[in-house]
Amino acid sequence: MLLHLPRKVVPLVAIKLNLDDVVSIYQRLLQQVNEQADYELSRLKRQDNQTEEAFQDYIKRARDQAFKITITVTGRDGQSLTGEDATIFHSPNRPDKVASIYLTNATAYQAFAGVRPLNSFDLYLDF
Repeated sequence: MLLHLPRKVVPLVAIKLNLDDVVSIYQRLLQQVNEQADYELSRLKRQDNQTEEAFQDYIKRARDQAFKITITVTGRDGQSLTGEDATIFHSPNRPDKVASIYLTNATAYQAFAGVRPLNSFDLYLDF
């Protein structure tokens, strides 16, 4: 059963993370996003004027485009790199000295559906 939790900010005090820790957090969040995709997409109903092929194509596009985590890695020099999968963390284009990492599932969903997802997160790690 999925619950909707009201918006809350949870500040963390004195936490030490390395890049592998952030990748682990990303993977755990991605698992939640994939579960939400399964939940939402399994409840969609085909429209009367929609072919089964068009309906399946829509479901595939929704899964591919809406249920992603957008990641922005920003360096101390202001340079930033944005991506939608874990390869960003090991990209040769990643800033050398990371100042912050931002992860959200809202950007892709909102771009696809035009609304923010009911279950969303914005995680901002400021180093």
